[in-house]
Amino acid sequence: MALSFVETVSLEADKLELPRLDTVAFELQTCRRKRNLLFAERAHLKVLQNGLESNCSLANFMVPMFVDCGSMQDAQKVFNKLSKPNEHSWTSLIEGYVHSGEYQNALDTFSKMQQDHVAASGYTYSALLRACGHLKCIKEGYKLHLDIVKHGYEEIPFVSEHVVTMYAECCYFTEARGIFHQLVDQSERLWTSLIVHYVECGLDEEALCCFTQMQQQNVTPSNISFVSSLKACSKLKNVDKGLHIHMYIIQEGYDDDIFVGNTLVDFYLACSLLSEALEVFDGLLTRDVVSWTILISGCVEHGLGHKALGYFESMLLEGVIPNPVTYFSVLKACTATMAIDEGRSLHIAIIKEGLEQEYLVSGILVEFYCKVGLLVEAQSVFDALPTRNVVIWTTLMTGYAEHGFFREALNCWSQMRAEGIHVDGTTFVCISKVYGSLGLIEDGFRLHSEMVEEGCVQNLYVSAVLVDMYASCGCLAEARAVLEEMHVHSVVAWTSLISSYTDHGLFVDAFACYAEMQSEGLSPNAYTFVSLLKASTGLESISEGQAIHSSIVKFGLEKDLFIGCTLIDLYSAFGFLEDAQASFEALSSPDALAWNSLIITYMDYMQFEQALNYLRQMQAEGVRPNTMSWNAIVLGFAEHVEEASKSFEFFSQMLDQGVLPDGLTFVSLLKACGTLAALGIGKHFHERVVRLNNSDSSESGEMIIATSVIDMYCKCGSMRDAQLVFDKMPKRDLLAWTTLISGYARHGDCDHIFALLEMMRMIEMKLDEFIIFNVLTACSHAGQVLKGTEFYEDMSRVYDGISSGVIHDNCLIDMYSRAGKIAEAVMMVKEMPFKPDHKTWNTVLAACHFCVDFHVFHHTFENAAYSDDSDGSPFILMSNIYADYDTWED
Repeated sequence: MALSFVETVSLEADKLELPRLDTVAFELQTCRRKRNLLFAERAHLKVLQNGLESNCSLANFMVPMFVDCGSMQDAQKVFNKLSKPNEHSWTSLIEGYVHSGEYQNALDTFSKMQQDHVAASGYTYSALLRACGHLKCIKEGYKLHLDIVKHGYEEIPFVSEHVVTMYAECCYFTEARGIFHQLVDQSERLWTSLIVHYVECGLDEEALCCFTQMQQQNVTPSNISFVSSLKACSKLKNVDKGLHIHMYIIQEGYDDDIFVGNTLVDFYLACSLLSEALEVFDGLLTRDVVSWTILISGCVEHGLGHKALGYFESMLLEGVIPNPVTYFSVLKACTATMAIDEGRSLHIAIIKEGLEQEYLVSGILVEFYCKVGLLVEAQSVFDALPTRNVVIWTTLMTGYAEHGFFREALNCWSQMRAEGIHVDGTTFVCISKVYGSLGLIEDGFRLHSEMVEEGCVQNLYVSAVLVDMYASCGCLAEARAVLEEMHVHSVVAWTSLISSYTDHGLFVDAFACYAEMQSEGLSPNAYTFVSLLKASTGLESISEGQAIHSSIVKFGLEKDLFIGCTLIDLYSAFGFLEDAQASFEALSSPDALAWNSLIITYMDYMQFEQALNYLRQMQAEGVRPNTMSWNAIVLGFAEHVEEASKSFEFFSQMLDQGVLPDGLTFVSLLKACGTLAALGIGKHFHERVVRLNNSDSSESGEMIIATSVIDMYCKCGSMRDAQLVFDKMPKRDLLAWTTLISGYARHGDCDHIFALLEMMRMIEMKLDEFIIFNVLTACSHAGQVLKGTEFYEDMSRVYDGISSGVIHDNCLIDMYSRAGKIAEAVMMVKEMPFKPDHKTWNTVLAACHFCVDFHVFHHTFENAAYSDDSDGSPFILMSNIYADYDTWED
């Protein structure tokens, strides 16, 4: 019956009688009340068919009808045809725009209403105040307030309430509270509005004060009041107030409210009270997806990734369907725990749910794959996205950079710029690190200029990264200049500079920086101390290291794992094994890295049994030995002939425990094969590393392993195999050339050596002192005096200005001495540009065995004996020569 006009209008039209206007108006109102757009459109159609659209009274009914039925387009069309829209139509249109979130359209419509000189009502102002509040448009809101006062509408309670709310939404609480206190009826709704907006504006203390005042006025809070107050407690970590509110919630019977319950769980998690959060969670009558997501994300925030994954499984068992935020939190847990299989399963579920292009989900998927090192998968997810913003670009670029794929990171940077993506500070930080790692100083200069233009250098962290970039490129003066330009010298910036001085061997400068940093009253952090400990090792100053250790204890950082491992390395370098062990024992819960540092220390000092005891103790305490642990054992044994075979034994144990070998493992095993001259076993491992290289894209890793294979074949006497491996290398660094030349030198094969030298000269590969030493040694052992002399004389002319050192002169002297050319050897000694060392004189003295010139012998002996008081070898050589020539009486 309610729609009799719509249903009977055709019958009345057949009788050629127009429907009564009051009947039409009633039916339009009915359509509005029922909010049925279909019937509203039919009613509008019949109005048009009956020629009633020009009737202003009916038209003014149709505007609010369409507004309430949710069709602003139809409402605007009807409104536009009105010759004289009344206040009701104007207000309905404004309210419609506010309701649909088109706040600026609402304000623009009001401007037109004023131009038509239509007086606004209290309802008009209420709608406009809501629009200003949402837009945070305090200027327009203030004008409206003046109009309201001017027309006397401030006496209407609901208008005044909206004025209060508008000021609160704009964070103008002085004005909001001023009007609020003038109101006779301070409703719960208005108290709640103030609390909510205090929290939204970050004024959490004020929100809690407001909640307390609300209680004092005996106004009973609603669930929204409780929720907002708990959020304030969460941000303030105010446990006492939160507990008080929890008791009040129980008293008012809101503990069964899902909205309040979820917020309570979140509050306890924010305050690190996990058991209390679980108690509330378990007590919820119903647990929706929000409940589970809060619990899961809270666990992730507190580093309880495995627990988060467990709760996710429980959630699925209860039949609760995850939302994008849930997937985000669970993928965060997978990232934190490196749970690759679980992360991949989630990815499949996300695809099934059609959420893979959801911004929140796709971003964390890229981050997950980047963090676990699956960069191909990260790139695949990234490529499938229809649009990419700066955050997801930076995530992918950072992933490449963190795993050492700097060229790929540079490609990301170039593509970002080509697509016109506006970069932010985080992006600048990432590309700065890439430029620093690659030593691209010119690009770094340009980047620095751009960062200045963008105003990013005002950020202390960004400036610290710039310091690090310049320092990594070896531009320490520029790094220091950036630090000097910072308005505040941060610990991070000082630490970057100290670390860089240490990395470049400028240990004294590192300590000078530390002194300046202390003079500014800045406290060092763990990274500062780590760099200073490394500088102490570089200075070979145990006293400096011990002084830094004392400072570490003073700052209470001796339990820091990073520092603990570096302390172990420091004391190990000086042979202070008891101090190394004490540093280890100071750690509350040593991880695999700390155990590994201790094991490496004892292996380096050939205390093999003690190292193995620590390996067993590590396992007993629940820390699983990783690849690095086993590598320390395998490599430690590999370097000693008597123990080298044990490398193979512990490699088998490593495999039995399910630990996969890496490149360093095979380098160690190949070293053991070379030490034992075990060619057959060496060939077996050579086959295995070929398979490893096929699955490893690291170019530098491939070169290191190939060089180790060459070294193994050289030491096993199989120079043909060594040469074959060398020839197959796509790229060869200096170490590969040096290793092969050393092998040929060991076998006295000068022809191959000089052929390799010619190849190096042709490709402009520079020689180093080790190659020169090996060439001269080979010539000496092979009796190739002429070749050796020519090479020595050609070093500076042919090989790019290389000058000889005492070690090379000793080789030449040894070559002359072995060939019986004692006079040339002695002349060489006399013409050396630096003082001969005891090795020089001992070399000539040994050659005097074949010389009957006792004047030369005595002169050489005196110099050899006095060059090093601790060396008794000259006396042994002297006695042997006297014995051989039977000249004891002389």
